[in-house]
Amino acid sequence: MITAGAVEALRVIEEITGEKEANCIGYCIGGTLLAATQAYYVAKRQKSHVKSATYMATIIDFENPGSLGVFINEPVINGLETLNNQFGYFDGRQLAVTFSLLRENTLYWNYYIENYLKGKEPSDFDILYWNSDGTNIPAKIHNFLLRNLYLNNELISPNAVKVNGVGLNLSRVKTPSFFIATQEDHIALWDTSFRGADYLGGESTLVLGESGHVAGIVNPPSRNKYGCYTNTAKFENTKQWLDGTEYHPESWWLRWQAWVTPYAGEQVPARALGNAQYPMIEAAPGRYVLVNLF
Repeated sequence: MITAGAVEALRVIEEITGEKEANCIGYCIGGTLLAATQAYYVAKRQKSHVKSATYMATIIDFENPGSLGVFINEPVINGLETLNNQFGYFDGRQLAVTFSLLRENTLYWNYYIENYLKGKEPSDFDILYWNSDGTNIPAKIHNFLLRNLYLNNELISPNAVKVNGVGLNLSRVKTPSFFIATQEDHIALWDTSFRGADYLGGESTLVLGESGHVAGIVNPPSRNKYGCYTNTAKFENTKQWLDGTEYHPESWWLRWQAWVTPYAGEQVPARALGNAQYPMIEAAPGRYVLVNLF
């Protein structure tokens, strides 16, 4: 995920555009990957290609993994590892069912009753359509996430996680970061998400949005359906931070735009897509999004 994924992507970006740094965004486990990638740059004594880091509903400290904690124990993880190693991947359909059962009344039984028993057609809802777009996960990645992160919580311990023989130490990451968490998130609890900032060495900005893991993050500024809370004062615990917050009725995206603008640099003309070494394959969004697991 780190060397063949994030590091390679940033290298190719530089080759195509000439830009040596990027303002990076990581959503959910993608944010965990973003933090680990920066720690890898430091461990390799390489210049980081990440100018600013935005963490959306991200867990770095897995001590309290929210509702998923009911599945985090040795027998369950042993069983999943056996299944993953047998097939070489974790089926995205199983992952979708797992997350649905965490909110069984609204994400499982509701559709069983209304659609299957009553025969009603589900209403068009872009977020639920996106939410049902499952992806298979390679066995090695899924096993690592379950055991090393969720069960053993190794990422927050200096040098416990090693990539290509070098240990990762989050405290050496000095990149400025922006954490956006949401109040009703049951996958990445907002206070757990904010605790991740304690392990990074750079300056962090924390914003708490309304709603949950998906709707609270998507929340386009054009609608301003959900507001957000901010607090720049120092705090000893997340309750103290919440008690001192200021509420804003607009989407958190506006707060993020103001934060990231100083790191954005000057505008440049639209670039040609790809280059001779990395030619464009096809127009976005590509054929991959048409592949269906069901």
